[in-house]
Amino acid sequence: MIDPKQIAAHAALAAGEAAKKRKEPFVVWGKEELETMPPFPELGDYCPKGWKKVDELFCDAVNLDDRGSLSPAGLKLKIEEYLEKNDGIYGFAVGDIGQFQLYVHVYKQINKRPKEGGA
Repeated sequence: MIDPKQIAAHAALAAGEAAKKRKEPFVVWGKEELETMPPFPELGDYCPKGWKKVDELFCDAVNLDDRGSLSPAGLKLKIEEYLEKNDGIYGFAVGDIGQFQLYVHVYKQINKRPKEGGA
């Protein structure tokens, strides 16, 4: 069993690495991509500029389907729900990772405000 302190330390390390490399969430543009998605980037608790974290999805990482978490098929259905909202661009990334589950963070792209004076 992984200690919660180890999970938090790993998430902090991932967040620092993501910030340094300026990683961003993976954007799913259409349902057809759900079958061939690459692994989501690991961002830990890092929230990239231009994005706002709007949800966390508790997911099964090893296909046990019996621990109250979303299965891979359930995760795809949740992503489809975000696609169907059609109210912005959503991205997905791995937050915390445990031994059998993980959190997928859902981000929404936010509009960047132009600087005053048109610059």
